[in-house]
Amino acid sequence: MADMTQSQLSILFSQGVITKWKAELDPLNDEWVLCFLVGLSWSYLLDVRRKEVKRFKSFDSVLSALRFVGFDVTELKNCT
Repeated sequence: MADMTQSQLSILFSQGVITKWKAELDPLNDEWVLCFLVGLSWSYLLDVRRKEVKRFKSFDSVLSALRFVGFDVTELKNCT
């Protein structure tokens, strides 16, 4: 599956296609990126203007993007 914008991911979430998400910290520039499990493959969230992977400077911004897509984020756990 190709990388997608927030609006595209929101539609897929409402259809039940997206089942999981993960936030990854890029250690080179200390920014977060978001990935979503769409079907059986992971897709990155794209910046609609730049057509490249969207990067977040704060985790609050990550949570806002997740809520926009449709996730009800009320708890985060480290389940390793």
